[in-house]
Amino acid sequence: MTLLSTTHPPVEAQTWEKAAATAAVLIITIRYSFSPNIPIGFLLAICLLPITARYLTLHRGALIITVLCFLSAISGLMLTMGHSGLGSVSWSVAVVQTVRVLGIALILAALLWARALLGTRRLILTFGLGSLTSLLVTGVAPENPWKFSLSVPVALIALSLPIVAAHRWRQFVVVIALVVVSALNDSRSAAGLLLMAAVLTLMQGKTPGSRRQGQWRIWLALARVVLIAIGAFFVTQAAILEGMLGEAARLRTEAQISLSGSAIIGGRPEMGAAYSLISDRPWGYGAGTLVTYDDRMLGKSGMDSLGYNTYKNGYVEKYMFGHGFEVHSVLGDTWILFGLAGATLSIVIVAFALAGLAGSLSRGTAITIAAFLILRLTWDFAFSPFPSAVHLLPLTVAVALPPLSNASITRSAASLDSG
Repeated sequence: MTLLSTTHPPVEAQTWEKAAATAAVLIITIRYSFSPNIPIGFLLAICLLPITARYLTLHRGALIITVLCFLSAISGLMLTMGHSGLGSVSWSVAVVQTVRVLGIALILAALLWARALLGTRRLILTFGLGSLTSLLVTGVAPENPWKFSLSVPVALIALSLPIVAAHRWRQFVVVIALVVVSALNDSRSAAGLLLMAAVLTLMQGKTPGSRRQGQWRIWLALARVVLIAIGAFFVTQAAILEGMLGEAARLRTEAQISLSGSAIIGGRPEMGAAYSLISDRPWGYGAGTLVTYDDRMLGKSGMDSLGYNTYKNGYVEKYMFGHGFEVHSVLGDTWILFGLAGATLSIVIVAFALAGLAGSLSRGTAITIAAFLILRLTWDFAFSPFPSAVHLLPLTVAVALPPLSNASITRSAASLDSG
């Protein structure tokens, strides 16, 4: 049974158009940057904009996300300007952060164009192959190659292969293998999200109904996502504490629970810093605003309140507050860097992504890798740094957003030949 790939089939296109889209996706995945840290994919997306911009108007939510990206960029720069008289700022840092948030919209446009020509499954497969190849440029993280370098590209490739993506049970078997490898390599969140995505795919609906029934099915699918997420968390935590996923994972989880009473809070004490900083300045700090002594002490106090020891802590001093702000959360980072516009952008992206997942689940057209990407985006929203999450973010949104109509996509792609 073919699943999500039939929901957004590729349009009829010339071979050279598909080759161009494939090459564009491969280049976008390469993590190579020009000074001052401008990704090559961002520059390519600007060059492709005359071709790709129209696709932002053909997908539900894409134009709203694009407008919010530009508003966030403006807000981040204005907040930085307003802070320049109060403390130190770095305009080079502001440029880097502004490029990141604008890149979401520009790369999204390019990937929506590529999806129209290649189809959803092939888009994911190409992105995975490009990400794996990109490791030749960036190198593999020596401390944990699977967790920090290989897990996502391998999952993208393995679960989007035609022989796997076309059958639910084959997807489930591949997921189990990925879950075991992830758990044994201390990648607990990836293991849990993969397992949850597989369960959602197996439990999805199969038959279409009326429009009214479709709306109820979407809400039921969202409720199913929440319930399965809760269940997956407790099942995974129990398995870890029983030592079923390795001794290292068990010891680390036990330490986190003893620290704050919760594996999530103990594992992500940065949320205490985010809460303290945002509560003190809810309008945001600025894309190029540097951390002051008072800012650092305020953030550390929030982490201390969760039982985390910040005294002479190199992670806190250097990584989180050594130069700019990093609170290990897409929502927290975008709120601090770009103000209320950035926070709204993050919330809207997650809302549209989850709506896309619920819609595909209610129609019975979801594939596991697409569900995994959307669930991972939701996890990143709360628990992952913006700079690292932004690499997968445009792909996830491109996969999740439904077209307003397949006919409009076909007409838009066909106009490339005439224009």
